[in-house]
Amino acid sequence: MTVPHKARRDRGLRTEKVGASFWRRTFPEASHKGGSSPGADLLNTPGFAVEIKARRDFAPLVWLKQAIKYSGVGQVPFVMWRPDGYGEQQVERWPCIIQSRHLAGLIERASKYELSAHDATELYFLRRWAMDTSKVQYAALLEQVDAEVAAA
Repeated sequence: MTVPHKARRDRGLRTEKVGASFWRRTFPEASHKGGSSPGADLLNTPGFAVEIKARRDFAPLVWLKQAIKYSGVGQVPFVMWRPDGYGEQQVERWPCIIQSRHLAGLIERASKYELSAHDATELYFLRRWAMDTSKVQYAALLEQVDAEVAAA
């Protein structure tokens, strides 16, 4: 392995670790997959398939197609991109790439909820339950929640 290739690989792995650390505020069990095995870059992010890129080239559609390929039933695929000049300390400023239909759906869902601390706690435990649940069961649960919100 050449030095430039190893440096790029190491930067990519470090970027995944930093990205996983950032997402732990939302998903306390989030972790990076590491290595080059197939699948989303982050694990334990129920409802989301996250690809993390630390690339100089800009190929958002290729990256998004990769996130979509690795997303499962009921998962929203998106890409978190670390551009050149945006170090680890600026992780909150790294852009994310998501299809507009998914972003609109997330905003619509969020606008229907005014969460109390109690509700937020329930959602946290629901996420933890979802980590131990199949993707199909989780998708069915999301449909049920959407139906209840629509009926309210």
